[in-house]
Amino acid sequence: MLSVYRKAIFVFCLLLTLFFLHAFGEAESDWPTAQHDARRSGHASAERTLYPPLEKKLEIRIPVGGIDALAVAGDRLYISSGGPNNTVYAVDANTGLQYWNFTLEGGRGVMGCTPAVYAGLVFFGGQGVDKLYAIDASTGRSVWQLSGMVSMYGQSPVVVDDVLRRLWHTTQSTSALVR
Repeated sequence: MLSVYRKAIFVFCLLLTLFFLHAFGEAESDWPTAQHDARRSGHASAERTLYPPLEKKLEIRIPVGGIDALAVAGDRLYISSGGPNNTVYAVDANTGLQYWNFTLEGGRGVMGCTPAVYAGLVFFGGQGVDKLYAIDASTGRSVWQLSGMVSMYGQSPVVVDDVLRRLWHTTQSTSALVR
């Protein structure tokens, strides 16, 4: 079952990546969090309809584990990767050049967490890690870490009205002031 889930996520992320590589150049094409925005609309106003034949413009190889999810902000892709460790990569969307990577200590398996990009920071967590991380989007350096989050598996942070929220599968939520 997990294998089918991973394959489905990989195909979704690949298609999403192809879309964004095609739509780059317009600020409205940013996809800074899971399902595009705080409302989880799954739609960007600058989206264009994709149809065959599609042409591969760029291939990005992520070591061990592959792509779990990604967020797009400007000309950068912020990719979460699973496998034996949980790592987030910042990659140039036009060239594939890797700017930085950040590995979560103690992370394991599929991250299951789409990064959220807001105010120059990348927010994420991972499976087997009890922290929510805020990483400088330009440098990949840790700005802060919030412990006591249990696991971020299957949960993605979102920013609403300058407040960072980490949502659970239940009705609970934890919030932290971003600005």
